[in-house]
Amino acid sequence: MAALGCLGFEVNISAVHSVRRAYPTRTQNPSCCWTLRTILCPKFASDKRNSRTEQAQNEIDNARKIDEWYALAMTTREWEKNPVEDRPFDDQSCRRSALPDESHFSVEAEQNFLDLHVLHLGACCVKHPNRKQVTKSSKQLVSSESPSTGWGSLRAPSKRDVQGPRKRHKGLDAPPPLLDYIVVMDFEWTADNKAKMLPIAEITQFPAVIMKLEDRKWVKQNSFSTVVERQSPIALPVDLSIPCFSNRVVNADAFAISAFDTFVRPTLNPILTQFSIDLTGITQDDVNDAPSIHIAIREFVQWLKSLELVDDSGVRKGNWCFATWGDVDIMGTLRQELDFKGHKLPLCFDRWINLKHDSMFKKHYGREPRGGLRKCVESVGAEWSGRAHNGLVDSFNTAKIVRHMVQTGFRFTRPTRGLDRNGLPFGLKKR
Repeated sequence: MAALGCLGFEVNISAVHSVRRAYPTRTQNPSCCWTLRTILCPKFASDKRNSRTEQAQNEIDNARKIDEWYALAMTTREWEKNPVEDRPFDDQSCRRSALPDESHFSVEAEQNFLDLHVLHLGACCVKHPNRKQVTKSSKQLVSSESPSTGWGSLRAPSKRDVQGPRKRHKGLDAPPPLLDYIVVMDFEWTADNKAKMLPIAEITQFPAVIMKLEDRKWVKQNSFSTVVERQSPIALPVDLSIPCFSNRVVNADAFAISAFDTFVRPTLNPILTQFSIDLTGITQDDVNDAPSIHIAIREFVQWLKSLELVDDSGVRKGNWCFATWGDVDIMGTLRQELDFKGHKLPLCFDRWINLKHDSMFKKHYGREPRGGLRKCVESVGAEWSGRAHNGLVDSFNTAKIVRHMVQTGFRFTRPTRGLDRNGLPFGLKKR
């Protein structure tokens, strides 16, 4: 290893250990000892020369020896096809006549020849030394020499030999498909002014809006006569549900096709605080007759099933994802409440998109999503409509950001967060 390091080679350490395990004793391969001994650790000129011309010529000689040494390593690849004891020694195949005199090599070769055996693995284990280390004076001398004379009778290694098989360029790969649907959600839950809800906060409103995403091809091919299927128990805003047909400005489009909304009755803290009533506009009468969280979840999954987005067991069907303004809706409030009350989270909530993530809003608009939801909606040119902190109103306005991002070229292709097989968010430990 020290011999390889002094010559500027980069060696795969795991490959060396694998070779040592495969060949525990060097007596198993006496037939190739001479070749391994002669191509390992050439003894370069040890005398220090003060002349710059002599030093440059010395570097050229060393570089030629390294080239010959590396070329012989490339020719030994065929030895891996046969067992060690069956490898014959052939003067012609090893090209002994083309080697430098043995006096140029160190006695350490016999002791460290197993380290050299990693050269049999080819370019994946040993990289050709960096020729940029040669000084300017030596470069001028090298440029005057013929580039093929350094290899002698050996074939110079090609770029494929050094780098291995060429991989397909990423630019030729097909881009990931666009999501078919995005289900925008914005929950409301119990809260108090400057006080934490104990033992946990509970959801009081469970809304959702389904946005259908279409690419540029669909936008150009369809017109206002195209019938868009909608199955919504709730009226949809006009400015959010009408597609932009045959529009040359937009690259793609996203429009609402259905919405869901229900109030939820809290059971741990059934009486709403005045702060929560003033903030959300949800009154005590709204939640008294509302279903509990596990019934609201069941109705929500049935609504997704009617749109063929989930199967009977609640598993996602097709290429779609949830989207929220932050991670706290699904990762925090919904998951913690169902876990505390002993209910299972539906399997379709295994991943979602956080629109405030750096890879979403900031990446597309080049700025942080600051100032609250309403300010961000107005900053993209959309008009805010409705009362803030109402779950359904916030979901509709959040969907306007999704639509503007799609129309201006953003491609929703993947989630930003999700749950693992244990139901824990990625990157968090169970406490």
